[in-house]
Amino acid sequence: MTEGRDALVRIGSDAATGILRASGTNAFDEAVTGLDVDLLAAGTSPATVTVTRSAEKLEEALQNLVSSYNAFITATADLTKFDPETNTRGVLQGETIVLRIRDRLDRLVTGSSGAGGGPVGSLAALGIRVTTGGRLTFDQEQFAAKFAADPKAVSDFFLTNETGFADRAFKALEALTDSTTGTFAIEQNSLQASIDALSNRITQLDAILEIRRTRLFEQFVRMEETLALLTSQQNAISAIQPLSINTAGRGVA
Repeated sequence: MTEGRDALVRIGSDAATGILRASGTNAFDEAVTGLDVDLLAAGTSPATVTVTRSAEKLEEALQNLVSSYNAFITATADLTKFDPETNTRGVLQGETIVLRIRDRLDRLVTGSSGAGGGPVGSLAALGIRVTTGGRLTFDQEQFAAKFAADPKAVSDFFLTNETGFADRAFKALEALTDSTTGTFAIEQNSLQASIDALSNRITQLDAILEIRRTRLFEQFVRMEETLALLTSQQNAISAIQPLSINTAGRGVA
């Protein structure tokens, strides 16, 4: 039996200057910056690893961006629609928050990177354009050609600090979703405040109605008592009248 040992890999062909790393799983995450290495077998000679740029992941991410944005456009169109034939409205029809959110996202996907003079200044340069109804289309061939011609320009468009698309998208979405200062949180707080105010008003009206109900019930009881008394008196008077008539015929005063 042999005790298990960690896998070893040396980064660099020179034993004197190379970096030796160990792993208990045969996998080396970030063996070098941006590169993960899996060892399949022990080697007897140095292995040369050639790394090339691939646009596959970025292309997939852009396609997901287009699909998600179009789903948002479809959802907002459905929630804000008005059907004149049936006179029915979407639950968000006329709500300004929908317009504010859409305007912010429109400026994100159609705006420039702000990097100034770069070969890739907007998503349109990568094949993403606005079509009918505000939806996006993605020309994958145009993107592939731009990436092959100048991958650094594509990378700079997305990753430049402050002005890159990634930073701008993060700030735009954070402005919408921040739990304290975001548009959704502010709108939710406003709606909750309205609900609380209406609930308090309902409670107050219920109390007022209860007081009025009690007063009316007491008035009804008193009226019934008075009516009963009047009925009793009327019956007593009715019983006396025949006696007076009969005695009057006999000359009784």
